[in-house]
Amino acid sequence: MSLRPDSYERMPFLKLYSREWLHGSLRVQNDAAERGVWADFLALANESRNRGVIQANDETPYPHSYLASVLNIPPELLERCIQKFTDQKRIAENQHGILIINFAYWQGLDTRRRGRPSKLRHERPEPTDELERESEELERGELERESEAQEIWKAVLGELQLQVNKSNYRTWLAKTTGLGYHKDRFVIGVPTNFVAEYLDANQRSLIEKVLSGITHQEVNIQFQVDPNLPEERG
Repeated sequence: MSLRPDSYERMPFLKLYSREWLHGSLRVQNDAAERGVWADFLALANESRNRGVIQANDETPYPHSYLASVLNIPPELLERCIQKFTDQKRIAENQHGILIINFAYWQGLDTRRRGRPSKLRHERPEPTDELERESEELERGELERESEAQEIWKAVLGELQLQVNKSNYRTWLAKTTGLGYHKDRFVIGVPTNFVAEYLDANQRSLIEKVLSGITHQEVNIQFQVDPNLPEERG
């Protein structure tokens, strides 16, 4: 058994979006070993007959023990990653294989037709259509969670605006945003490392107190530079 079919005439390249890789939620939520497994998952899904789905064939998944052997990682790490990636809505797994959520969107392809060998020009079978429906449902949930983080942070800023002086608010808080909210961790986007260091040293306890009051649970915050935010203050 081989994960790379020799009959493929030409394998498509895999796109890696550097800003998302370096600054996105993947880095916040996963350690280096887990990110390595994620990169391997993307490569495996890219070489599949049904691009975006890790599977032995159209209806058969790879056994977890086999995947761990091929990736040369401990089975415990593989199982941990599968569980975490599922909880994070990055993958969906069923009896047909492991689907990478939003793979077609990020790779800019029609997974039914592009990048497949000439002998497999037919439409994808029904099992993959089932996985695609799961992907669409999970994608909607992911977008809702990102929107939730932004809405929560807007409420937090409203409270902070009443508790710090106008100058400090405009200088350090006005150009921040909510990037992610997972369990008890809230990620705050800031324009520069300098702003992150200031807020961590001087406003962490106040921000966590306000966040906990709004979310009704204890929250740990993390500051992360968001290159989309303007650096100028005022």
